Amino acid sequence: MTNRLFLIVIFFLVTLAACRKDIYDRTRVQQGYFRATLTETGELQALRSKVIIAPNYNWNYGRPMLVALAKEGTLVQEGDWIGQIDTTGVVSYLTSQENALAIEEANFKTLFVQQETQQKILEATLREQEASLRQARIDTQRVRFEAPSQQEIARLRLQIAEIAYKKAVQNFEHTKIIQEQDVLIQRDKIRQIKSEIEDAYKTLDTYKLVAPGNGMVVYKAQRGRGPSRDKIKVGDEIRRGSPLIGLPDLSEMKALTTVNEADIGKINMDQKVIVRLDAFPDIQFAGKVIYIGKICRYKDDESKVKVFDIEVLLENATSICRPGMTVNCEIIVAEYDNAIFVDNEYIIDNEDGYFVIVERSGKKQWIPVKLGSRNNDTVVVEGDLKAGEKLVDPRMEDVV
Repeated sequence: MTNRLFLIVIFFLVTLAACRKDIYDRTRVQQGYFRATLTETGELQALRSKVIIAPNYNWNYGRPMLVALAKEGTLVQEGDWIGQIDTTGVVSYLTSQENALAIEEANFKTLFVQQETQQKILEATLREQEASLRQARIDTQRVRFEAPSQQEIARLRLQIAEIAYKKAVQNFEHTKIIQEQDVLIQRDKIRQIKSEIEDAYKTLDTYKLVAPGNGMVVYKAQRGRGPSRDKIKVGDEIRRGSPLIGLPDLSEMKALTTVNEADIGKINMDQKVIVRLDAFPDIQFAGKVIYIGKICRYKDDESKVKVFDIEVLLENATSICRPGMTVNCEIIVAEYDNAIFVDNEYIIDNEDGYFVIVERSGKKQWIPVKLGSRNNDTVVVEGDLKAGEKLVDPRMEDVV
């Protein structure tokens, strides 16, 4: 009884295996779940990335140079040190400006003393001329009953006194204005030097490169063109505003790819995508479309093929995902739970339409079909076909 049961189980398993082989054999008509896809090559990139750019600096510091860098590929957190720019030029300029500030502040004190002394002299002169004017007026009144010649002399002296007094007043006022301007000029010199000193101290802070967020250190290219451009390195002189270090946040990754303009109508936001890394083809990541380009462009400088840019968010990215890795994006265009489909190689396309050849009762029969959704390997067909029927390869000489 036990042996009989064992034989029945073995027979059932063999039969099931044979059936499964027939159903999923690419040389036969297949029926079941079907997924229509577009497969495109792309490149991984962090969804969020920060870039550290070379800070602004005063040309008086000289051209700054990188003297230290964190190792490329290092994972850092916000606030971590990632590089240092040479501060020699800044420190030298800072020292000279601090010395200049001390000199100008001393000059300002000297100017204040000089102006105070000059003002006292002018005030004394003004009082003296004012006294002379009062005396001339008194003399004019005193000689009004004297001879006409004496009266004329008194009037002339009064005119001279008035002119001298007016000149003293003008000299006092003009000197005061000049002194105020000199003070403003000197204060502006001091303010300018203090501002440059403050900027120099700020520059010292910016010359210490720290991570603005979490991410992985990636050196940026500095010279040349194309994919072989040189990356930054210790000893390089930097330019203001030039990118130095990228910090892609590896917690979320996206794939950058393209879709032929003929297929753009099949792409929608949030569309499902299966992403595979070339380096780990057996591992797949679920994804969805998060960006569809608005502008159609040539695929590259030498291609006549036009494409749209597509971005795919990886919903389950792991630590093996790194920026720059090559990926295959299998964009799911349609899904069917129970479709009839055949391998693409068995489709015959001629002037009368599409056909497949099947073996029935030992004979080869041409069956007209309508094509539906397809993927890289198979295509959905409509026609007089049954699952499991044996297909005939149209490339065989006796069929062609």
